[in-house]
Amino acid sequence: LGVPPVHALALCLGEAGEGDPDDHQDTQLQDLINSLEASVSQINHMRDRANAVGIIICKGLSLQIHCIDDSALNILAPERGEDSDEYSVGEVRELFADKLPTKVTDMIPMGHRHDHTRYVQRVESNGTFPSSLMHPLRSVEVLRFDGNVSLCNISIGVLTKERSIVDSDCYFYAMLCPIEKTSKAQSEEEKVSEAWLKVASMMYGRNVVDSVVAGKGPPPPEDE
Repeated sequence: LGVPPVHALALCLGEAGEGDPDDHQDTQLQDLINSLEASVSQINHMRDRANAVGIIICKGLSLQIHCIDDSALNILAPERGEDSDEYSVGEVRELFADKLPTKVTDMIPMGHRHDHTRYVQRVESNGTFPSSLMHPLRSVEVLRFDGNVSLCNISIGVLTKERSIVDSDCYFYAMLCPIEKTSKAQSEEEKVSEAWLKVASMMYGRNVVDSVVAGKGPPPPEDE
């Protein structure tokens, strides 16, 4: 499976001392993470390792990364050549130990960081979780360790729903789903495009189709 077992995520949480009054909260949090991990594991049964869904847990609106699993780290790692093996479990964490993100900002390309910071500030000011985040974010650029970007669909949510989102002890999760772009997918996409061109050419004529493809199509008719 792409997502590591529950105990691997548990190690990311750190260890509370015995008798710590926060032990109960830590246990509740771990139960929530275990449940999330189990759900994502089911998803990854249907995906190959290279396209496994990754999990990130962050704390507070400062978005300090509390734990990040190996599948998420694989998304951040530089791509390997076609003839190379995929990263093994734990390999990225070891190879790029000095580049592991500590904040969500570390995973955002420089050109988007200012807008992201302003967005988080508005969330903090409003004190509510934005309705726009109730749906997955499509084709989001995620910064790799080598400075390149990876495209992901990202689902974001509140893990500790009983806490206010402005609480420093509120935990959020992000599920990163790499956008698969395999040769098979590209082939299917090309077939669809070719089919559309053939049908459109028969209906409207090749000259019209060529103009539309070139972005020179006529403007839509104005409503009466």
